[in-house]
Amino acid sequence: MHLIAVVGVGFKTNKAMAKSILIALVIGFLLFEFVEHLLLPLACFILGKKRRSTTGAEGMLGKVVEVRQWNRNEGQVLVNGEFWKAVSEVPLAEGDEAVIYDVKGLILKVRLAERDRCLEEEASLLRSSRMTR
Repeated sequence: MHLIAVVGVGFKTNKAMAKSILIALVIGFLLFEFVEHLLLPLACFILGKKRRSTTGAEGMLGKVVEVRQWNRNEGQVLVNGEFWKAVSEVPLAEGDEAVIYDVKGLILKVRLAERDRCLEEEASLLRSSRMTR
């Protein structure tokens, strides 16, 4: 009789251990789902807001473009496979590389890339001033 009581107690202990393991697995699964479906997307959303825009006027600032047609102070440049009307303070020649420093409507303002090496800094300042608006 004494032996049966020990086996019974051992059985209850195994059942309690199985229950504890099951609870731990369920809690782990719920925690994983919480992180995967709530915290990670929220973190990506918040960090994505700080990233520079890659579309629209802000995304074009600082890009190096190729001059395709030019007449005095205006012409066409190639940007991402598209032709855009552009203006410049100085005449450019076909084949020159220019950098976009401003966008007004559908007209790009460009400068000769070789003349101004600080354009990237200026473009980043323009981008940051437009993002804070």
